Amino acid sequence: MITFTTVYEFAATPEKVWELFLHYGFNDRFYKQELKYPEWYLAEMRESGDSVLRKVVIESGRQLPGPVAKLAGSGFRETEEGEFKPKAGTGAWTRTPSALADKWTEKAAIRTEPVGDAGSRMTVDFTVGMDVFGVGGLLESTWEKRLREEWDALAEAMRKTLG
Repeated sequence: MITFTTVYEFAATPEKVWELFLHYGFNDRFYKQELKYPEWYLAEMRESGDSVLRKVVIESGRQLPGPVAKLAGSGFRETEEGEFKPKAGTGAWTRTPSALADKWTEKAAIRTEPVGDAGSRMTVDFTVGMDVFGVGGLLESTWEKRLREEWDALAEAMRKTLG
């Protein structure tokens, strides 16, 4: 199992960052147009007190390493379930794969904080674990690389949108 952290800064308040991060239209465009995911859809999103509960289904279309692709089969997708508390500046989610769910752990915690008068910092702590004999380490490093690239692209798209 590996853990890693990504940190991004924005020239916008944490409130504006959360508003964009949870915005359906922004996410739909980003995942389908920027990342070219064959499938990204919002299965559920509702507010519960100060929390936003969100469930998203994702098919990235990214190639898995050969041995893992055979184990996962075609049409590999993930279901992301998260709880976000924008007022508190925190959130967390887990992704469950359509195959190998008993051997695959992918979760993250996100937090935002103000920086200066009108800026913010977003920190995301990831945990990725792939308990697949012989290829677990390969899959973990592949997934870490993929997540870093996608989050770097997400941060850049957010910066462009926030101005």
